[in-house]
Amino acid sequence: MLSKSYRLKEREIKKIISRGKRFYGSVLTIRFFFAPASGFAIVVSNKVSKKAVIRNRIRRQISEIVRLTMLPKLKNKIKAVIIVKTKNVTFKILQNDCEQFLREAN
Repeated sequence: MLSKSYRLKEREIKKIISRGKRFYGSVLTIRFFFAPASGFAIVVSNKVSKKAVIRNRIRRQISEIVRLTMLPKLKNKIKAVIIVKTKNVTFKILQNDCEQFLREAN
């Protein structure tokens, strides 16, 4: 789980989704914009899976990727909402999409 300082509030999430730039990966859509401080939100809807266990596992995997890979490598501070599109994902696929995003965002 991300530390509280990196989590976004609901009003920030709505603002980013409505006005942010878009990145489309194979299994992720990332809405973001540059900001003075970094923050992330992870959205896994019921359309992905009806089972909370599967949704929470995907959410935990993405938060670990953000914590270990994205935060240390970010050159610019961003606020981002990471939206999962499909349930057939592996950790490696999620990691590849996040690395592609990092290349575009930096």
